[in-house]
Amino acid sequence: PLVDLAVTVDNGGKVAYGPSESVTYTVTVQNNGPIAQTGTVTQTLKGLGETCAALTFTPALGGGFTCTNGVNPGDGVTVSYPTGSLANGVTASYTVAGTTPASAGTSVNTTVSVAPTGGATDSNLSNNTDGMQTPVVASKPDLTVNTAGSGSGYVEGTPAALDCGNAMPGVGKCISTTQPVGQGQEV
Repeated sequence: PLVDLAVTVDNGGKVAYGPSESVTYTVTVQNNGPIAQTGTVTQTLKGLGETCAALTFTPALGGGFTCTNGVNPGDGVTVSYPTGSLANGVTASYTVAGTTPASAGTSVNTTVSVAPTGGATDSNLSNNTDGMQTPVVASKPDLTVNTAGSGSGYVEGTPAALDCGNAMPGVGKCISTTQPVGQGQEV
């Protein structure tokens, strides 16, 4: 049978990490149908703890959800996650958390892929992989945008990674925010 499983990985929109920063990745699989389907996610993760014992998984490892250490230093870890049976339109997800290296100049890299199991064929391979490479930098620049003086103001456009946090977002506009902005991003 033909199915369409899709996978994404998200780090909360961060474009850079600081040294010894706690980081969480959320991996989500969605069954875009047309039938119920099982799948397996494979994730490689380098630069975040470097061993399975240094990482925290939610849900906990077990029941086919595994983590394997790389053979050589720097190989990172490989995670395997069975989705269970997903009805059409249903998602399954897990998180993996760890700490970045204590010094800047490296990156945390992760890639994820999903494949249907049980002899099914995925009809849309373009949404079967995702990934990101996030640098660990000595200091992250902060951008502060506030209304000032009389009247009001707003940021008309913001980079995709910049959100308004708890700062009363307008329709597509930030009224006020303080958040790191990556090198080369425009505000």
